[in-house]
Amino acid sequence: MLGRAIGNRYVLRSNKTYSAAAILMAGMLTLSGCGLSGAGAAGTDGQVSSGGAAGSDGQISSDDGAAGTDSQGETGGDAAGTDSQGVTGAGAVDESGQVAAGNTAQQDEYLPPLNILDDKYRSTYEIFVYSFYDSDGDGIGDLKGVTEKLDYINDGDDSTDSDLGFNEIWLMPISPSPTYHKYDVTDYMDIDPEYGSLEDFDELIKECHDRGIRVIIDTVFNHSSVEHPWFTEAAEYLKSHPGITFLDASKAEKTETSTEKTENSAETAASSADKAETSADTTESSDASTKTAVPEKNLSECPYLEYYTFSNEKQAGFEPLPDTDYFYEARFWSGMPDLNLDSSAVRQELSKITDFWTKRGVDGFRLDATTFYYTGSDSKNIEFMTWLNDTVKSQNENSYIVGEAWVNSATYHKYYESGIDSFFDFDFAASEGIIASVVRGNSPAVRYSDSISEAEEAIAQAGPGAIDAPFYTNHDIARSAGYYMGSGGEDKIKLAQGLNLLMAGNAFVYYGEELGMKGSGKDENKRAPMYWTASSAGTDAKSEAKEGGTISQAGWIDENLATGMCKGPRAMDSFKMKYPAADEQSADPCSIYNYVKRAVRFRNTYPVIARGRTATVSELSDKDICAFTRSVTENEAKEYLEKAAASNTANQGEVSDAAGFGPTELLVVINTSAEAKAVDLSKSAEAATYGTLSYEIETAQDRCLLEGNTLTVPAYGIAVLTR
Repeated sequence: MLGRAIGNRYVLRSNKTYSAAAILMAGMLTLSGCGLSGAGAAGTDGQVSSGGAAGSDGQISSDDGAAGTDSQGETGGDAAGTDSQGVTGAGAVDESGQVAAGNTAQQDEYLPPLNILDDKYRSTYEIFVYSFYDSDGDGIGDLKGVTEKLDYINDGDDSTDSDLGFNEIWLMPISPSPTYHKYDVTDYMDIDPEYGSLEDFDELIKECHDRGIRVIIDTVFNHSSVEHPWFTEAAEYLKSHPGITFLDASKAEKTETSTEKTENSAETAASSADKAETSADTTESSDASTKTAVPEKNLSECPYLEYYTFSNEKQAGFEPLPDTDYFYEARFWSGMPDLNLDSSAVRQELSKITDFWTKRGVDGFRLDATTFYYTGSDSKNIEFMTWLNDTVKSQNENSYIVGEAWVNSATYHKYYESGIDSFFDFDFAASEGIIASVVRGNSPAVRYSDSISEAEEAIAQAGPGAIDAPFYTNHDIARSAGYYMGSGGEDKIKLAQGLNLLMAGNAFVYYGEELGMKGSGKDENKRAPMYWTASSAGTDAKSEAKEGGTISQAGWIDENLATGMCKGPRAMDSFKMKYPAADEQSADPCSIYNYVKRAVRFRNTYPVIARGRTATVSELSDKDICAFTRSVTENEAKEYLEKAAASNTANQGEVSDAAGFGPTELLVVINTSAEAKAVDLSKSAEAATYGTLSYEIETAQDRCLLEGNTLTVPAYGIAVLTR
């Protein structure tokens, strides 16, 4: 596409004149968009006057001052106007269907180009393959389906604006498993048949890399499935060998001299397997179970006995092994036996696994349940992750690793000592996190930037390579559409997504959040089918889809699903979506989808957003306004450019200065209230030096306005200023 968007303004990268019909059909220009209040004549204040909004049927209503096309194809509206920021309205269309003279849509000097650095600071889209897109009609998502929908995520063409713009995807577990979620693996070096084949995976990697999309995969090293051959062989051996005494590993070290046993001396603590209830204590647990050592004779007969932790006694977090008097460690549930990560044999297996996927083109790994590697022992968790990080980086120095540590920041910040690139920033996530609290008005707006600044400082102390991993929701957390009830709910959903994507680091978005999908309660509801369309097979989306269709399990009985739609997990409840499906939202410039797309594009335009440091501008901030700067030094900008060039073999030119980085400083002003706010920039000597309104992200029609030192930010709006 030739059109590009700045904030909510769509401007053509061309000096040609197009017919209105051609523009609308090509999707090249939104004549009446969210934040661009119609396309009528400019008012005396230099702002474009309000006009008609696009209807859900994709037609432009013929409202006052708006250039619109009615259902008969007739056109009307006033002449185009140019606002004080230099944005040209769409203008009138004459009887020939051409844009009237003087109203040609042209490339706009205020449209900043994309500036995406090829490094680890990215915008990542999390995909549950099972529920994403079905390519073969069995109702279950698959890898071919992900490949087929890559253009929705990122088409790899910077001249188009029809994709979300994410440049990394995280695939939830894809290896063979007996469960729908696949977090209990039976073969770490294969693809679950429900999802396809290794050849399908290879094709997905190729298509992603062709588009500039990196791929990270979920890696479940805390436990395997009880159906994994490692465990089944060990279990069968124990069933036929009663009476084995598993020794306390610390005592075994003293009595066995033939081999070094230091790797088997770790202690783990008894704890609930519910991640959400995991203690955030930073001290080692004193309520510890004891690792056991396998007698040499039995280990020589069945090496897999060492791959898990077996015991003669019932301990917290242990399950009885059926048909025996033995117990095995399984912190999550009986179907997920914990791997013995002290075992050198297990670590060799894990090294083979990461090497296998790295050689297939995987760009990194998401580590599941890192606090459970050694339950209750942060020091042992850090030691293991240090080994794992060193192992993976020896296979690919540019590999990106992000860990899940579902505890508070006091714990997961110190996990950066391991060298792991990122840990998910749980403090900001979910319905009780900082983002939701600020958006609801339960916390002052300034808490957002203050908290970011504190987190950045803590992460920086862990080392120069540490990268924050902000996220708002994921597959274990209720979807955000249910967080905000009553008036302004949709605006708050949008703003919260914007706040997540405004954070520095590698920002993550869960599939369907860009649509405001619902899903709470049981885990299956949080992993509902991607809402591509409200249509059934052989039908069109009707007006009822305007308010959201029903996601249900009827698909397991009724095969009347639209092409690509998935059935979802069998235990999922039926519930009605509140907001329209992707096919409708993509045509609505004021939709949640288009808001998220604009926020992602902002990250892709200004590298400093993902890489800079945050400093609150307290003189401008209060309970409703959050103002902060995001900045890097000139030397830091140059270093980022050099690292990005070094990681991209196709772009290894010498970096002479920081010019290619773009602005090294931005001023961001956020209004979290339901009313427009005027902000006097002169209250801060530093803020007053930012004189150009360069980017806007609004939730509705009203736009930001900068007049002298007065910045007006509409309800739930975000304004970005440069010097």
